[in-house]
Amino acid sequence: MKEEGEEVSDLLKLSPEELLKRWFNYHLKNAGHDRRIKNFSSDLKDAVNYTILLNQLNKNIDKSGLDLTDEQRATKVIKDSKTLNVPNTILAKDILSVKIFIKGNDKLNTLFCAEIFNNCPGLTASEEEYNAAKMLDDDIEGSREERSKFFNERF
Repeated sequence: MKEEGEEVSDLLKLSPEELLKRWFNYHLKNAGHDRRIKNFSSDLKDAVNYTILLNQLNKNIDKSGLDLTDEQRATKVIKDSKTLNVPNTILAKDILSVKIFIKGNDKLNTLFCAEIFNNCPGLTASEEEYNAAKMLDDDIEGSREERSKFFNERF
């Protein structure tokens, strides 16, 4: 998920929402999809990006939703997310509501994206990297910057 010239410590400085967008866009890019998200409202309103994301995370989830109407696609996204054991946190109308409201349901979409990430991040790491990353959360001693510096020096 790091961009060129970026260190893990740079990722750790991002807000949770920015990290979630980075993760989402990482999967869109790996899928060869031409779109990226900049927000959790209008960029998700047609559920196309969700369709690509879910397929990227689990190839058993097909992209047939791309041929459906926005409402049908959003409904399929909700159904497909259950395959990843994502709890019900959003309805299809919440994805589509950005068409009615200018701001949209960015908080519900953010929550839904976080649930997808928590249940199926689709990221690979070696056991050593995983343990080191886990240490960043488990270590109550030292600042976040100190822990990320340690991580960068080690890996």
